Amino acid sequence: LYSLFMYAFMRRLTLGHKQTHIASLIASVVIAYGGYVSSYPPLQLAVLEASIWFPLGALGILEATRTNSLNWRWIAFAGFALGLSWLAGHPQTSWFMTYLLVAYLAYRVYQQRIGWRQFIIGLIGFGIITLGVTAVTLLPGIEYLLQTSREGLGFSQKGNGFPFKDIWQLVFPGSVSLWSPLYIGIPALFFVGVAIFRNAPESRFWLIVAIIGLIHSVGANSSFYYVTYNLIPGLRFFRGQERAAFVVANSLAILTGIGVASATTWTNQAQQ
Repeated sequence: LYSLFMYAFMRRLTLGHKQTHIASLIASVVIAYGGYVSSYPPLQLAVLEASIWFPLGALGILEATRTNSLNWRWIAFAGFALGLSWLAGHPQTSWFMTYLLVAYLAYRVYQQRIGWRQFIIGLIGFGIITLGVTAVTLLPGIEYLLQTSREGLGFSQKGNGFPFKDIWQLVFPGSVSLWSPLYIGIPALFFVGVAIFRNAPESRFWLIVAIIGLIHSVGANSSFYYVTYNLIPGLRFFRGQERAAFVVANSLAILTGIGVASATTWTNQAQQ
């Protein structure tokens, strides 16, 4: 499902490129069989069950913002996908996904010049659908979060994340620890570079998201976490900030697909 959903999203994102099917296939392979999925799900299957709905939610937001007016059916579709993630049972992953989808909606609204009023109404509708899907588990879930033993953990216990040396595993998997959730493959990193170098559509957004996710994944090892801990709602409920690898892996997979699509048009543009 993860690979199929990412393929569907990338096909629509790279619409108009001659090699969109190749770009979409590569992006789907990168996310579904890369370091993130081969690291976390074997230890906690709920991570995978919550993660797989992200491309579907992103697809809904993409299609909802194709024109200068929001498509409400696709907004509802995105909210439904996010709701399914929350039902999977790994709140931290779904929490990351919520912020990521809201940021993507804001970006798309800005790009399409839709207007802030529609954005606010769309965000409310998006939230209502998500809450409706998760309503059966909402109150028990909140009660659980408030009573779990993690609530008693302090800042230092919740701020653990990747050591800085783990960032090397973007390039050298297994060099620091057994698991390499940040690894997406050397060829994929090359195409990420292509997307950035060519300033392809949406590449800046996903690059910024990847950088923010990477900084957050080191937790209290950087000053960023000290700033966000009290500012971002919900953050203090979770420990293990290295799970922000979810944000990094998905962003880099999307950048890989964008880079492949851009590279396939490089020769034609050079000849012209």
